[in-house]
Order: sequence, then C-alpha cells, then structure tokens
Amino acid sequence: MTETNDPGSDEAAKFVLFADESLLDQVDTDIIIEHGHDVYIIGSDDSLNYNVPSYIDVDEIRNIIAEKSLDSLKYDYFFVGHSRNIEYVAVRKKNSDIRVGTFPQASIPKVMTDYGLETEEVDFSKIEDYTLEELFEIAKETITEELTSLPR
Repeated sequence: MTETNDPGSDEAAKFVLFADESLLDQVDTDIIIEHGHDVYIIGSDDSLNYNVPSYIDVDEIRNIIAEKSLDSLKYDYFFVGHSRNIEYVAVRKKNSDIRVGTFPQASIPKVMTDYGLETEEVDFSKIEDYTLEELFEIAKETITEELTSLPR
C-alpha cells in the first residue's frame, strides 16, 4: 500500500479526543487518590478490554464516543488508559483493507513507566503489517509486564 495520507491515524487522533473527554467525565481526582494510577485497555468491544477498573463504565465510554462521532461505529478500536490519560490508540475501519491507524502515529507500545506508556516509532510500511488484534496483544503484554513488576 503506497498511500501518502494516513486516514487510520487521522481517525485514531479523533478517538484520543473523544475517549479522553469520556474518561475525564468518569475518573475524577478522588478516584485516582483512592485507587492509584490504574493502567487498562478499553476497546470497541469486550474482546479488546483488559484490566479495566470497576469504577469505569465501559459502555458509557463507548456511548460517549459514539455520540461525539457517529463514524466511530464504523471502526474497531482500543485505547490504553493510564488514570485519566489516553496513552495510545489503535483504530481500524471495519470491513476494510485500510491499515491500522495509531496515535502516536505509526507506533507500537514498548514499555510502561511511572510517567505513562512509551511507544516505539515504526516505519509506516511496517505498521501496516500489524493487525488491530496484534497491537492489542502487544499493549496487553506491556501492561501485564508493568502489573507483574509492581511490589506486592
């Protein structure tokens, strides 16, 4: 594929805004103080969820995203949340050959730090080799590594 523009990444950037607004509505400072800085993945369907805290209403977040963008129903997506912040988004148009778009653009999750998710930039020609599900598994593994390294 030799596209010069990246519609997938454009959509991913929009999802950052919509998801971020919906998280701000649900996760206030008191929750962060009480529960700490949780790291989780929320997706367009339950198969793309991981480690979602009980205080987050996933259906409500999906509804807010759908209300803000009717086009969102045309996409499968997931985002990595860290407390109230969106760290990473991957988006793929349903029933389409258009490649996965990510935000940050053309990146894959690398490692969680105290400051958030670090990503690794990859060449645009390489990002199209990943499926949404593969990127989800990479993000999930990155979070799992962080969760298992925490002191007990």
